[in-house]
Amino acid sequence: MRSALALLDQVIADYEIDTSRIYVTGLSMGGYGAWDALRRRPELFAAAMPLSGGGNKEQGVLFKDIPVWSYHGSTDGVVPVSGADAMRDAIMTAGGMMEYTRIPVGHTG
Repeated sequence: MRSALALLDQVIADYEIDTSRIYVTGLSMGGYGAWDALRRRPELFAAAMPLSGGGNKEQGVLFKDIPVWSYHGSTDGVVPVSGADAMRDAIMTAGGMMEYTRIPVGHTG
């Protein structure tokens, strides 16, 4: 993740980037990666959309001011939907909001 964020920093430095419009998303392990990127650099991202991935519920307070919309398949047999549930609960407990959509599919639809 350090390398990916360093690359993003380089792109921001080299090009005209609207830094108020940087979003992070990912599917499966990339969904975990989206949560990890938010943990490492919460000030960098305008919003996040993790798909079929969970995060560390202990870090929910870090994301309470960041718009997050998470999607997870309700019959996902690869990544437990409980991880997305836990993140939603942690963010809401911290006073934040998280849009959360469970769709009636498995891991990748």
